[in-house]
Amino acid sequence: MSWLIRDRRFVHFTILLLLLISVMGPWTFDRIHVPAEYACEAPFVRLDGDFCGLPMSWLALFTWFTDGFLITLQRLISNSLAGQARELFGVLVVMMPVLPLITTFLRAWRKNSIRLQTIHLIAWGLGCLFPLFILLSEWSGQLLRLWGVCLYLLLGAGALIAEITIGREQKLPMDRAL
Repeated sequence: MSWLIRDRRFVHFTILLLLLISVMGPWTFDRIHVPAEYACEAPFVRLDGDFCGLPMSWLALFTWFTDGFLITLQRLISNSLAGQARELFGVLVVMMPVLPLITTFLRAWRKNSIRLQTIHLIAWGLGCLFPLFILLSEWSGQLLRLWGVCLYLLLGAGALIAEITIGREQKLPMDRAL
């Protein structure tokens, strides 16, 4: 496992590239009601009895929620935010998968430190919460069509294992840092 330490920068850039691919892949379906007697036209796929779905990437979700965030921010500034706290919370939850992108980039360019490694592990933990929720809520026969969220979660598990291995190989006191 010493190659992880020797090629740490390469490993982080590979994870970063795969992360970018995963956020462009399908994460969920935009469901529409189409009675079963009618066919779902491409790019829609039949999900359940009377529903078709359009695969949506995390980037599509992010832009969808970002529009709401800008409106919520404008209302916050003008003090007319009554009842909009859910939208603000929703945007923050959708933005969590960005955290590992930022910390992976920092880990590739900056010197190794216990603080950055701890922040990176926490970012992966928080970043995997929203994809895990999506995966559990979309649990059906369509799971393989959501390869973007599956890749993200596999990368999260692999990155956590790699970071803990790097910390142990470098004799960083990971137990005290966490």
